[in-house]
Amino acid sequence: MKQGELIHIAGPVYLLAAQNKGRFPWAHSLVIKSRGETAIIDTGAGIEVLRPWADKVDLVINSHTHPDHVPGNWLFEGVEILVPRQSWDTAGVKAKLAPRLVDQDEARAVWMEFVTRDLDFRDRRPDGWFEPGQIIEVGAARLEAIYTPGHLADHYCFWLPEEGLLLSGDIDFTPFGPWYGNPECHIGQFRASLAKCLELKPKIMASCHFPPVDRDIPAKLAAFEAVIDRRNDKIAAMLDRPKTLAELVDESPIYGGFPYMEALLRFFEYQMVSKHLDELIKQGRVKRDGEAYDRA
Repeated sequence: MKQGELIHIAGPVYLLAAQNKGRFPWAHSLVIKSRGETAIIDTGAGIEVLRPWADKVDLVINSHTHPDHVPGNWLFEGVEILVPRQSWDTAGVKAKLAPRLVDQDEARAVWMEFVTRDLDFRDRRPDGWFEPGQIIEVGAARLEAIYTPGHLADHYCFWLPEEGLLLSGDIDFTPFGPWYGNPECHIGQFRASLAKCLELKPKIMASCHFPPVDRDIPAKLAAFEAVIDRRNDKIAAMLDRPKTLAELVDESPIYGGFPYMEALLRFFEYQMVSKHLDELIKQGRVKRDGEAYDRA
């Protein structure tokens, strides 16, 4: 898969290969071409990858408002941009997205510098929104917006039933596993969204950080979710004595350290570990006494 390569997936859908093979902070874009109309889902493939498409696209759709999925929106001047209804108030404006996604001052400053310098994220307000179950038409193609929160409160997949194709955004089968490092992320919702994907019985899943998958999808979804369970086990095992959340973050069970952008990675680690502790408490495996957590 070469940067900028357009790869046919099925029916009217193509993958536009991102920089660095779609690894964060880049994200593959998905292109829909039907009866003379062209739409692109997510604009995180890299500015130089997207620039040749700036005058070839009739519609831009954002699966959610994470900065690795929307930074190239500004390239598509005069093109309609649709975002999830859930994030309409903050979409496209860094100063509004930053406090929503990173509610700690030092980490937020690092986030702002990162998305501006490394992703060339420039403000571009959207033109409209979509809601759960809405059908978005691109020529003869019909994309059903499937609401799949957990990774973010506004995360959507798009379903093309004729092709059995699910465009799954950041439900992506990467080795890292599910990511839920912002305040509004939610492990339980993520699990429910994975179940919703499974219920559709897709023949193909095409995400933004991983090559399309067309076999053993139920097993791969189960393996993706199992990363959450392994993290639960790892954090529970770390409680060989009562520990505070800050102590657990220092041990970094999610990232395994903070080699760059330390303030931001620590923030994400804190968010994810705290969500695991909440789930472990609900499961009856962990208890909290003041600021300390211990095995139940």
